[in-house]
Amino acid sequence: MFNGSTYRRCKCTEPKLDDNGQPILSANGTPKVRELGSACPQLKKRDHGSWYYYLNLPDGPGGERRRPRKGGFATSKKAQEAAQKLWDEATDGIDVDSKETVAAYLNRWLDKRADLKRGTREDYRISIDHVFIPALGHLTMRELRERHIQEMFKQVWAFNTVKEANRIAAQQARAECDDAYRAWKQAPVPRPRHLRQRWDAAKAALKAARSKPRQDTGPATQRKYKNTLASALGDAVTEKLITENWAKHVTLPKYQRPEALVWTDERIAR
Repeated sequence: MFNGSTYRRCKCTEPKLDDNGQPILSANGTPKVRELGSACPQLKKRDHGSWYYYLNLPDGPGGERRRPRKGGFATSKKAQEAAQKLWDEATDGIDVDSKETVAAYLNRWLDKRADLKRGTREDYRISIDHVFIPALGHLTMRELRERHIQEMFKQVWAFNTVKEANRIAAQQARAECDDAYRAWKQAPVPRPRHLRQRWDAAKAALKAARSKPRQDTGPATQRKYKNTLASALGDAVTEKLITENWAKHVTLPKYQRPEALVWTDERIAR
């Protein structure tokens, strides 16, 4: 059983009063207020306020007091269950006080992986900087769950639609550039200035279209992302930062290994 308690409180407020019973005013002349908390008379109503838990965890390094509390639970039972879960994690050695973000942890994890080959390290760096941190970096390691990682892969998959549109736009820009060049090249000398201007504009549009991401992030690449993240979170479990390797439970699109092609003379020539 956890060492602590549960209680109910609300966010109702009342004016702050001085010793004479008069409202205390702020600098702009408005009355200051205070929360009633557990003293609110409306708490007698069943649907008023919410339940909180308060824990007395063993003191941390240097005698630092650890007294976590959390609210927002609909019932006393749910608050007790959450308190017990946190208590069990703390007694199992999990660092329940950690505020380290996913971004900070992943960077720290990669820094300590001195065993990686240069190519593998570069691949991990790209995955961390361009995929994991933008989607998950703002979360703390304690907040991270499977649903967050699943949503990240959902966004990766959805971004393929944008990339397809970018590919089509690049193809159209290429065709326009070719047409503009032919029109300028085939024109009699001295060539009209507007044809050169059209070709220059088409080249600029093609450059801009090619600068946008166009290559799909397929199932094989997504599997690499998952394996990289699972490796990092596996070390986090060992460090007692998290209780479970959430990446292992994520569902990815089915991967089918492409069939090998025979390099015939015709294919080589093409």
